[in-house]
Amino acid sequence: MKTARKDFPLAVVLTLVTDVLMHLPIEDVFTCASHVIGYPIAQHELSDHRTAIKKAIFAQHPELADLAHVKAGRRDAATYLPKYVERQIAKFGKTVSLAHGKAKRTEDPIDSLRRRAPHMGVIIAADDKPRRPKHA
Repeated sequence: MKTARKDFPLAVVLTLVTDVLMHLPIEDVFTCASHVIGYPIAQHELSDHRTAIKKAIFAQHPELADLAHVKAGRRDAATYLPKYVERQIAKFGKTVSLAHGKAKRTEDPIDSLRRRAPHMGVIIAADDKPRRPKHA
């Protein structure tokens, strides 16, 4: 069982607590979210886990709770957000240490995808190898 703490860039943590993308690549955001929850989170599951992720982060870092609402107003996000991140780094530092979560998966990611989009078929690819159709 993992109990280790891991440091994440503040911009990644800000993305998770504000629901505003402030860090790329997005894979870093999923890595942090998965670490905080305790198991891998698929892309389509992030919104389902938002509340639990925020709760876990705020339990460890209550000082970040005030940052949950970014007030950009009518400002240009491309200009405002990098400056916002820099201001928060000046206050809190470049990284945030987070403990590995202890939650257990309650729903298979494929089942959650089917639940979210019952009208769509789910295709599972086992690997990235190209396939040739079999001829009869």
